[in-house]
Amino acid sequence: MKNYVKLIEKTFSTELEDEQSNVAYLHEFGTVRPKKMFNLPGYVRGRPAPSSFTTIRPPTSREHDRNMTNIKEDFQVAIKKGIVDFVLDDFKFLMKDSITKNDGKQVESFNKSARIEFDQAKQVISKNLFISNSVMVYLHQLWHKQFSDLRLIQVNTFYASKSALDLSDFHKSANESISQAITRLKKDWYPAIHQILSLSARENDIPVQRHRTKFYHFHRCVITIMTHQLQMLCLTSLSEVTDFLTNMQNSPGFKLALIQKNKLIQFDPPLNKFQNVFLNLYGMMIEAVCLPGLDTRLFSDLEMQDLTSKLKPIILEKIVDDYRLSVKMFLKEQWIGPQLRVQDFDEYICLLNGESQEEIKKFLSEDHSFEEYKVQVAKFHNLIYEIPINMAHVVRVGVFEMHRKDLIKAMTESSCAIKSQLTSKLISDYQLVCKQLGEEYQDINDKLLSPPANTAELMALKAFVVEVESVILHNMELKLQGVMSYIILLSDYVLMNSSEMKQNSCTFQWYLRLPQIFQENCLLVETKTVEFQDLLMNRIKVFRQDLKFYAEQVEEFETYGDINELASYLKKARSLDKLLADGLETIKLFNVEESAFGWQESHYPVRKQIADKLAPYKKLYDNCSEYLSKFDIWTQSKIGTYNPVDIDSDVNLFYENISDLEKVFTHFQEPHRLANTVRLHLDNFKEHMPLIMTLGNPGLKDRHWEMISEIVGFPLKPDADLTLAKLIDYGIEEYIARFEVVSDSATKENNLEKKLNQMMEEWKEMQFTLASYRDTGTYILSAVDEIQVLLDDHIVKTQTMKNSPFVKPFEPIIVAWETKLTLLQEVLDEWLKVQITWIYLEPIFSSPDIQQQMPEEGRRFSAVDKVSSLPIY
Repeated sequence: MKNYVKLIEKTFSTELEDEQSNVAYLHEFGTVRPKKMFNLPGYVRGRPAPSSFTTIRPPTSREHDRNMTNIKEDFQVAIKKGIVDFVLDDFKFLMKDSITKNDGKQVESFNKSARIEFDQAKQVISKNLFISNSVMVYLHQLWHKQFSDLRLIQVNTFYASKSALDLSDFHKSANESISQAITRLKKDWYPAIHQILSLSARENDIPVQRHRTKFYHFHRCVITIMTHQLQMLCLTSLSEVTDFLTNMQNSPGFKLALIQKNKLIQFDPPLNKFQNVFLNLYGMMIEAVCLPGLDTRLFSDLEMQDLTSKLKPIILEKIVDDYRLSVKMFLKEQWIGPQLRVQDFDEYICLLNGESQEEIKKFLSEDHSFEEYKVQVAKFHNLIYEIPINMAHVVRVGVFEMHRKDLIKAMTESSCAIKSQLTSKLISDYQLVCKQLGEEYQDINDKLLSPPANTAELMALKAFVVEVESVILHNMELKLQGVMSYIILLSDYVLMNSSEMKQNSCTFQWYLRLPQIFQENCLLVETKTVEFQDLLMNRIKVFRQDLKFYAEQVEEFETYGDINELASYLKKARSLDKLLADGLETIKLFNVEESAFGWQESHYPVRKQIADKLAPYKKLYDNCSEYLSKFDIWTQSKIGTYNPVDIDSDVNLFYENISDLEKVFTHFQEPHRLANTVRLHLDNFKEHMPLIMTLGNPGLKDRHWEMISEIVGFPLKPDADLTLAKLIDYGIEEYIARFEVVSDSATKENNLEKKLNQMMEEWKEMQFTLASYRDTGTYILSAVDEIQVLLDDHIVKTQTMKNSPFVKPFEPIIVAWETKLTLLQEVLDEWLKVQITWIYLEPIFSSPDIQQQMPEEGRRFSAVDKVSSLPIY
């Protein structure tokens, strides 16, 4: 019994060691080591292991500890149960064995049989189980000694980084790490394997070439081990990369910049770029471990295509998807922090989204006071320094290190740009005022120091000086103070350029020069005052002499009486009259200057006396000259050119004026003689006025001139040769009574003809308005009231003219015109009657019910309606 207990304890210890060894093997290689190799003939012969043995993801440290605890607990329970069952079963067996009393020969026979089977199995294993071949041991040793620390991506270098990683640099470093790892495998691992195989071939540790199958399976076993080692390399790298990417505590983090783009705050790189870079690493690592196969020609003359093909370690998609999902979820969780930290800039977001720019644009387009501008400039100036101080440039949020320098710079630049707009507006405003002030000072200087040309300008200069001192300078000083306020404000924010400084200096220099300018103006005024006073006295003296000369000229008109020199008399009279009129203006100027100098105003009654004495002479010459000129025009023009009534009115006016002047110049022989001569000429012309009034009638037609020709007994035609002078020369005044009858008849006929033509002209522009009636498509007359009133009036006038005794020359025209008007009235009346009836009946017979009740009447109405709807041309 004690022996069995010892055997059970030994078995338990052995099984426990094997199980722990299996767990260690699982942790190291990612596969389960089979307990009985005899049950895996395919694997023993070098065939690829099943996927369940070759694609297990290596556990993490936490998973490893949990698995070890579970295995130990399950194993202890199983062993305890097995010990109890074994003890009870062996006790029964011992009891039975003691009863049967088997001898030692049976045991010895059993041992010999087992030995034979053991030797046979050992021989089979030594020939076919290549996993136990020394070459395989060397391959394992080679990997564990030289390449066990190899990783496709050396995450330790990233952990050791003292600063956050840039995504592009991280991606580049990861690519370089993978390339370096693959290069190391190709340069070191492959040659070492080839060397082991070559040495083993020389020592006959490799199946000979004639056993092609064994040779093939041996190398398949080598390929399997290499594939498994690449698989473990890939899985370990995937696990460590995942741990690095999802490790928030020990990770140096990744740089995440906040930038402004399209008036929005954006992340650079964005989330999708992080995901693409991180998730693509898995595909890059899986693709990287697909290396070329083993070249068997180095140690054999045989070439087997499937042995030289690529090594393709199997990595379950589920494992990779889990890794990717964990990274993706981790990124999404970590991305929340940076998104929340964007709210730090909510207070200044208006600088980025354009709201501040639009606000300032509107502000600049409106009128605002200097104080309002001052507040706005100070606001944005303070933001330029406030934002960089209040906002940290670098913030660590989870796995991300947010770099906000560019965004802060964009905000400060936006504030600076807005401040520049405001200051530029202030500069342009105050520079404009400053320039205007400089121009005003220059204008004041020019006016104050410009010598006046006369007394009026001198007085205007004095008045301007008073206005400048009392009003203008005060207003300009206020403006200058405003300019100074602008300069003081802007000096805190911007630097003046040379043009601004030059303009400011010029304006303020003018202000300082004003006292000197006023002194120079006082000297100029004093000098010019004395000069203009002397000049005024001399001008008054000359004017008095001129008046004496004018009086002498008027005296000369007493000797002018020759009608042939009338034009010369008129020219001299008009010239002297103009001089006297100008003298009146001169006197007014003298009085103005005298008042300006404080003198008593001078008077010149002589000028009025001369003008009064000149007036009758000038009137005589004007009337005589105008009458004689018109007389020539009237007599030399075609008869009827001028209205006889106008001629008679002018002759009577000339006769009255000259008769009065003849009386005025009774005591002046020569002027009286001239007036008498012209009056007699008028008397002679007035005798022919009855002839002029009858034959000069513009209403005379050819038929009237035929009647006149019959009266005088010779033909008279109203052509260009028949002038008033010729008619007077004919001496036909004896027929005036008969001429008057013809002239009166011509006048009345002419009046009737004018009225008839006027009526016809009024109808030429007359238009009838047609309007669409509802939706019937028919047009009706509208707005005919004024037409009817005009038509009635013209019919009455035409009938009156028709009954006149003077209508005979154009009686046919009047009769035709009356007929046309009467016809138009009848047509219009009938039209309106039909139109009124149609408007009344149209809505009635348009109803389907009425048409059914009164079919005959409806048919007749439709027929008439079609006719009335025809277009009017």
